[in-house]
Parts: sequence; C-alpha cells; structure tokens
Amino acid sequence: MSCEHKFVHLRNDSYWRTMGRYSREFVSIDYYFCEKCLEEKSVRKSHRCEDHELSDIPDWAKIINNKIAGYD
Repeated sequence: MSCEHKFVHLRNDSYWRTMGRYSREFVSIDYYFCEKCLEEKSVRKSHRCEDHELSDIPDWAKIINNKIAGYD
C-alpha cells in the first residue's frame, strides 16, 4: 500500500565554518517526517562565499550563528 505522505517539520540543524583563509560555508539541514508512515527525509542547503561577500548571502544564512570547527 502506498502512503500519501504528509511531511511535518521535525527540526533544523544549521552551522557555518571557515573553508579557507577568506571563505565560509553556511549549511542548513531541515528534517521532516511523514505523520502517516513515519518515513523521514532531509533537505540540505549550503552556500559558500568569500568574506567580502557576506552582505550578499541568502536570508536563511544570515540567521546562522553556530560556528563549527573548519579550516582553522
């Protein structure tokens, strides 16, 4: 029997890290589950930029303040 999925947002993990001397990567992962069959899925977004491009990053990346170890 096939499920007509109804996905519900479960949580979001987001972070940024340095990728080089003057570059950063912003990552956001949204996790969802189907409330009917409990199947899980995730949607990953990432954006890399140079430090001088920080004013032009996407809105979803502007709210990320969790820094993880990277190139440092």
